[in-house]
Amino acid sequence: MKVKQNKKISFKLLMPTLIAATLLTLILVFIARYYLIQNNEALTQKALSKKINEIESNINNIADKALYSATICSEMSVVKEAYAQFNETGNLQESSMLIENEYKNINKALERTYGDVHKIHFHLPPARSFIRCWSAKRGDDLSGFRNTILNISKNHKPLKGIEAGRGGFVIRGIAPIFSDKQEYYGSVEVLLPIDEIINTSKTDETEDFALFMHKDLLGTSTSLLEASSSNVSGQSQIKSDFALINTSSENMIFNHLSDELFLAGFKDILITEKGDHKYAFFPIKDFIGEHVGLGLFQLDISEFQQNIRRMNVIIVATALFLLALLSFIIVMTVRNVLTIPLNFAVKAMEQMKNGQLDVNIVSRGEDEIGILLNSIIATSQKLNEVILSVSEGAISINSASIEINGTSQSLSQGANEQAASVEEISSTIEEITANIEQNSDNTNQTGKISQDAQIGMQEVKLSTDKAVTANKEIAEKIKVINDIAFQTNILALNAAVEAARAGEYGKGFAVVAAEVRKLAEHSKVAADEIVSLAQNSFVVTMQAGKKLDELLPQIEKTTQLIQEISAASSEQLNGTNQVNNAMQQLNNVTQQNASASEEMAASAQMLEDQAEQLIKAIAYFKIKTKK
Repeated sequence: MKVKQNKKISFKLLMPTLIAATLLTLILVFIARYYLIQNNEALTQKALSKKINEIESNINNIADKALYSATICSEMSVVKEAYAQFNETGNLQESSMLIENEYKNINKALERTYGDVHKIHFHLPPARSFIRCWSAKRGDDLSGFRNTILNISKNHKPLKGIEAGRGGFVIRGIAPIFSDKQEYYGSVEVLLPIDEIINTSKTDETEDFALFMHKDLLGTSTSLLEASSSNVSGQSQIKSDFALINTSSENMIFNHLSDELFLAGFKDILITEKGDHKYAFFPIKDFIGEHVGLGLFQLDISEFQQNIRRMNVIIVATALFLLALLSFIIVMTVRNVLTIPLNFAVKAMEQMKNGQLDVNIVSRGEDEIGILLNSIIATSQKLNEVILSVSEGAISINSASIEINGTSQSLSQGANEQAASVEEISSTIEEITANIEQNSDNTNQTGKISQDAQIGMQEVKLSTDKAVTANKEIAEKIKVINDIAFQTNILALNAAVEAARAGEYGKGFAVVAAEVRKLAEHSKVAADEIVSLAQNSFVVTMQAGKKLDELLPQIEKTTQLIQEISAASSEQLNGTNQVNNAMQQLNNVTQQNASASEEMAASAQMLEDQAEQLIKAIAYFKIKTKK
């Protein structure tokens, strides 16, 4: 059954392979993009977390610097002298003037150490201003809003951190002041502006930072409350529960951020993405760790997103290139490993199909395809040998079938002639058998007649005296005897003829037939004589009696001979019947031989025709003959 092939095996192999390669490439592209985005997201998260840590670290560093500066101030002799004088005289103005006169020197010393100008504020216990080095205001009560002063007056331990002031958040470092006898005089604080955090948090143009205070602290930051109705870069300074203190740039955009984000960022660090920006919210804690505001760090990721898109394009282009390269490698591999060898195999099979067994292909390698090509070559060679052997055998069979056909024709012809001869002989033997049977019947009848004649002759002998009266009867009997003798003579002649036909088997019968003929002739002569005697009247009756005495032994002998002839005829009949049966069997065998000869002749002719057809069929193949 021929199956129609619409697609080549290379196509059937390449299509699933290329589809699988394409799917694998797409999966790898998606995985690469996923990991790229996740990696960049993680890097962004890490950068924002690092930035938050840097801001918190900067706040802590500035607070450390403020505390260190305050500690230096608390150890200065002039400071202790001023406090000791105040404790002795109670004159705030005169005592504070000692510090005010020395402030420039103190500030220069701190400026040499830290490179900037410090605001220094000295306090009296429990929470009263002693002197503000940047202002003439002295002696005012601070207990209503300065928790840090109250805390240090109570614990006498240094403090640092962020605290709300009149102008907003300020980084403070507060150190206690003790006398030489370790009596608590008061405290000194160094104030550093929060602007330094704003300025240091922005390292490039993609970054911006904004600082918000919780609105509950606006009662303390009165100057900030007065400016709360103004706009910064077109944005309200109040956002949700928070008031904007300062930003690193007027381009900072946060008005589109929801209040929920601000509230969540006030509680804990929150990083989110909106449009082309990443936002990091984190709480601002005061000196005792309470949340008093929040910081908002803005990162412009538009260029980052463009880089992502470029990387996506590069990944897709690389994937397409690798897919094309992989497809080319697969196609060339399938072509060299499978298609070309299979084409050789197909070409070889086409040649074998067209009868060209002398295929010329080269086997490559020892893989399955190489084994297939080697098998095709071996099959071609084996078929060539088999077809060559079959061709030689067909030619031999054709020659032998021609000879067998001729012999069969001769044998068939002889068998038919023999069958005809046997049939003729069988007919002749049947006729002989019939004649012998007839002769046997006649002989039997003659024997009976001879016996009757013998009895009659005996009765004639006994009735000689009655011969006269029986002349007429004797004459009639003699006439019958005469007829019998005549018939016997004829039968003897016929028996002689049949004996002559029987050949060797009929020689004995011929002798008997001759004797019977002689006896028949004697019987006829005797009958004639008896007739003459009967006609000579009664005179010769006595002579007839004598003659009867002479004839009686001969008649007995004749009867015996006839009985012997009858027995011989019976034996001859049995023999001829056996010969006839044998001839019938021979005739049947001869007829079977004739039929078998005819069938063999037909089979030989058919074999000759088949051999010729086989030779013609084998002639379709082009084979190598043996050298």
